[in-house]
Amino acid sequence: MARVTRAADGLRMHRSIFVATLLSASVAFGQAPSPAGIVTIADEAITPPASAIELKDYPPAPTCGPRWWAQGEYVFWAIGTSKLVEMGLEAYESNTFNALLSATGKNWRDVAHRLLGDDRTGYRLALGGWLNNEETLGFEADFLHVSRGPLTLPIGLNRDFNPLARIIPNGDIAFQVSPCNVASDLLQRAGFAPPGGDAGDPRLLALFLKHRNDPAHRLLFLLSRIGLPGIDSNGREVVIPYGARDLANGSALFELGEQTFWAVDLLGRAHLMQSDGLTVDALAGYRRVYYSDALTIHTQTVTLSRPLLPGTTLRSVDSVSTQNTYDGALIGVDAGWCSGNWNLSVRATATPAYYQADVDRVGAKTITLPDGRRLDPSGGTYLRSSDVGASSANGWTVISEVGFRATRNFGDYVSLTLGASLLYMPEAARAAPQLPLGIDPDRALPGRSASTQVRTSPVDLRGVFLDTMSAGLIFHY
Repeated sequence: MARVTRAADGLRMHRSIFVATLLSASVAFGQAPSPAGIVTIADEAITPPASAIELKDYPPAPTCGPRWWAQGEYVFWAIGTSKLVEMGLEAYESNTFNALLSATGKNWRDVAHRLLGDDRTGYRLALGGWLNNEETLGFEADFLHVSRGPLTLPIGLNRDFNPLARIIPNGDIAFQVSPCNVASDLLQRAGFAPPGGDAGDPRLLALFLKHRNDPAHRLLFLLSRIGLPGIDSNGREVVIPYGARDLANGSALFELGEQTFWAVDLLGRAHLMQSDGLTVDALAGYRRVYYSDALTIHTQTVTLSRPLLPGTTLRSVDSVSTQNTYDGALIGVDAGWCSGNWNLSVRATATPAYYQADVDRVGAKTITLPDGRRLDPSGGTYLRSSDVGASSANGWTVISEVGFRATRNFGDYVSLTLGASLLYMPEAARAAPQLPLGIDPDRALPGRSASTQVRTSPVDLRGVFLDTMSAGLIFHY
């Protein structure tokens, strides 16, 4: 019995020692690490091997959208020249256009209605996606197209005192126009007043620019540059000022602003950095740009008295069309910020491109003589026969563009996007500078002064801006 009791006591002692050992180990697990150089059993038991840390599979960082997307937008747009840079200064083209509005009885409300009309279109289509699950490598294809038909501005018959009657209702030109000397000089150059003084005096232009906000000055300056075709009693073709009401009854019709622009981009993109919803991507790829412009002037005249050949009917057309193409390598940066359902981004690109600018000039005239005979000489009212034909220019330039975009996600598959961009082409052939307004001095009628033509180079290149605002939908899948 004593042996059994001692055996039971020994067993209870071993159990107590085992429990004490477990408690010691648990206390050691909760204590601070051992001093350097001392390795405990607890340290060895809880320190995972380095290989276990390296092989752990962490999930990829969250992204702001699905992997593929397609986009469609309606685009509002406007095209301007590089003279927009000269803020606060009024360009010659602006004076001419404002004078055309006055001459045809129109205003900027008519222009705004025309710009937003059915014949003005603009849209952008795009498709893109990511090539890996982390969304660090991707591609996109973008197509932008804008176009509009011509703006038609008719200038009425000079015999009806139209368009001067629109700004001088009672027709008393001599006293209703500003008393500044330039007014009478411009009247002479436009053919509405008896000749006198030097029509080529450069001070006239300086005086005009000083008073260029006067609508009468703008209008008279334009009329001094509008010609009508004629033929003298010796059969020589001449050009007379629009205001020569005693010699001919004539009118003019301007069709301007017929433009088309499109651009195709094929791009790749790669993440440069990503942090807290902010991403910066590098862009690189191919860009092709096309831009065309056209201007046509129709004139019609019936001669009334000598030195012209009375009873002759003349119709002419002067037309210029331009086409510009650009092929280059696009490089740029796209920075975006994503927070919840909103995405904001800004993109800046530059495209070194090879350009080809083509200009086609057409001038034609039909003369019906008093006896019914018909002549069809080459050349129009403004374009000589030697001006008619095609010419071109080529070289290298850099197209720059900056764009802003805000996108609101509605669920996982549809987003609303709003954008704005400004694109600049330093070298482009527009139609208006290729057709010089004014009276050809070699075909001027003796004794009838007017503004002389300023001859241009075969291809006159100007800078062109394209400004766009867009709204559309993005579909994710």
